[in-house]
Amino acid sequence: MPCARTCGPGKIPVRRGSPLESHRIFAVGDIHGCRQKLEKLLDKMDWRPENSEELVFLGDYIDRGPDSFGVVEIVRSLKEDYPDAVTALKGNHEQMFVNFITGAEDISLDHNGTADTMKSYDRNSPFPASHFRFYLNLELYYETESHIFVHAGLRPGVPLARQSEEDCLWIRNEFLESEFDFGKTVVFGHTPFREPLILPGRAGLDTGAVFGGPLTCMELLSGRLITVWGRFPTARHQAPIRSPWLGLPRCHGGCPRVFRLGPSSFILHPSS
Repeated sequence: MPCARTCGPGKIPVRRGSPLESHRIFAVGDIHGCRQKLEKLLDKMDWRPENSEELVFLGDYIDRGPDSFGVVEIVRSLKEDYPDAVTALKGNHEQMFVNFITGAEDISLDHNGTADTMKSYDRNSPFPASHFRFYLNLELYYETESHIFVHAGLRPGVPLARQSEEDCLWIRNEFLESEFDFGKTVVFGHTPFREPLILPGRAGLDTGAVFGGPLTCMELLSGRLITVWGRFPTARHQAPIRSPWLGLPRCHGGCPRVFRLGPSSFILHPSS
């Protein structure tokens, strides 16, 4: 079974999986307070922890959506009930929220949906100590025989144990535009796509659940994708959030490094 260990900058918690990856692993993309979508997704997937099947959450449980408290409570409870089967990774939004509530960083309530998270906790006050422990114990990445799970991505050319927390939580273009082979498939969130990004050595599972897209899960052994949709929009924003560009790796067919998104695209928030 997976065991906890520490390595990397500042002894950041990470995990290393079992040496033989012959069981099913489910990876869930960014949830961002979409509790109902998460509940539907958990009902839809046939995850069986009693059969040593694993469930990996890629971070960004909070902000922008209507029920960050509810999402954290679900993930925290699953981690508590199945500590060897559930891995909860840290996202950049969890990092920002901890810095906000501890005063380590001066962050506005309007910054990246922090106000939405605070409202959900105000409805469930006082702030549970169990949630604070959950935030502090989130892991930076999770490595198995065939996969590396991380929130944002990895810096090309840097050994896994030397990856910085900043890159694991925030990196985007340097990772997405790189053709570097990390030796394993990197499963990540952070950058939302209109549909899962599945490329050799890469699997991007943030499909903009909080912006009206689906919440996506991938079962790694078979490659099966599981998605659930909900009412649009989920976030406070009155219209889809658009971006003039989104960096993607170059495909073998020679597609350009920069993929231009059309006017119907609902992603990407500039500071997501």
